Amino acid sequence: MLKEQIPEQSLSIPTDPKVLKNVEKKYIVDILKSGSSEIPQRVNANGEALQTEESYIMMRKFGLVLLKDIMEERDSLVHREFSDLLTPDDEVAIREKFKNSVTLPDDDINTSVDQTKKLIIEQGKTQVQIAESVQSCPLQFRISSS
Repeated sequence: MLKEQIPEQSLSIPTDPKVLKNVEKKYIVDILKSGSSEIPQRVNANGEALQTEESYIMMRKFGLVLLKDIMEERDSLVHREFSDLLTPDDEVAIREKFKNSVTLPDDDINTSVDQTKKLIIEQGKTQVQIAESVQSCPLQFRISSS
């Protein structure tokens, strides 16, 4: 069916150290172990970025994929790539920290658990404001008999 052979594909984490360095992998693991899914850009003591915007975006996405894999105990390429930095106890601790989260990581790797929580909270505030507005606005109903 194919006209030419497809070359073997590989994940960019192990094949290209410029994509995700070991220090960035450790940074991700430390954040997840702390119970946070918010992965800020790495900066030096002066507040200057230690990575390009593209590198940060990739690091963040790999971190969110890793969290999802840990939560679902999925043996993916990403999960295996971090295995030298995570013990089984680390993974249990991470699952424990996120298990009661109202917003478990979903399939959208562009949105972290923390961002989803903030959206839910904001949505809840908006719904309360609307409800309060409706309650303070008297509605008049007419019943007609015809």
